[in-house]
Parts: sequence; structure tokens; C-alpha cells
Amino acid sequence: MTTSEREVWFSDIPEQGFQLTYKADSNQISFLQILSSKASQNITYHCFNSLAYYSAKKDHHRKAVGLMSWNDLEIRHRGKFSYEVPVDECQHEKREWAHSIISMKDTKPTRLPIVDVALRDIGNDRQKFKIEIGPVCFS
Repeated sequence: MTTSEREVWFSDIPEQGFQLTYKADSNQISFLQILSSKASQNITYHCFNSLAYYSAKKDHHRKAVGLMSWNDLEIRHRGKFSYEVPVDECQHEKREWAHSIISMKDTKPTRLPIVDVALRDIGNDRQKFKIEIGPVCFS
């Protein structure tokens, strides 16, 4: 199961946001969740002068991306329900393109796929970003 390929630029996002859509309908996803014991999904945040997870300059995670799970659980950078960031090139707010990979691996398949992404470091004219929602792997 994969998502539709989509490139989104900040200036292209309507005020109410946009909908993440998957090629499988909710019944198919529910069936995959029931038959699986674990699930994983990656989100790649391409950044230009923008943070995804950690600010090396200010030594904090205040602008870390937030995620919303399939079952309406808020997933943050820390806490009981958290994600991992195996690659974080965006932490230096460079004026060149870089990327960070946000990885969700869960033993509760009902939490995936990710249905919403909350970005906290956008809005400046000098910032650009692109998000790639990866496929969900159920096993």
C-alpha cells in the first residue's frame, strides 16, 4: 500500500491544510491492521532553512514535527507515543536543501498510517519544505 505521490510547497497549502490520502480505503486498512502484529512508516521532511526535529542552534526540540495516528493519537518527539529520527539534516537551518526522516515503528498496527502532520517551523518567506509520506508496511 502506498500513498499518492505529492509535492507540497508552503505557498500551495490552503488555509485549512490538505488531506493525506492512501490508495486503500478504510476497510482495507482496518483489515490489514487486524491481521498484522506490527507496522512501520517513514515520513521524509525536505527542508530549506526550516527545522523538522531538533534545533542545533538553540539546543531544543520545541519546533519538532507532530503526527496524528490513524486512531487519533498524537505522536510527539518524546513521551510514551513518540517517533524516531534516524536522519536529521534539517537541524542546522541551512539555506540549502536537506532532509530529515521521521520513522514510526509500532507493535500496535491500529496507529498507522499517519493521517496528519503538524509543522511548527514554517511561515517565514525564507523557509521552504516538502513532505513525502512513505508507504505503510504491515507485518
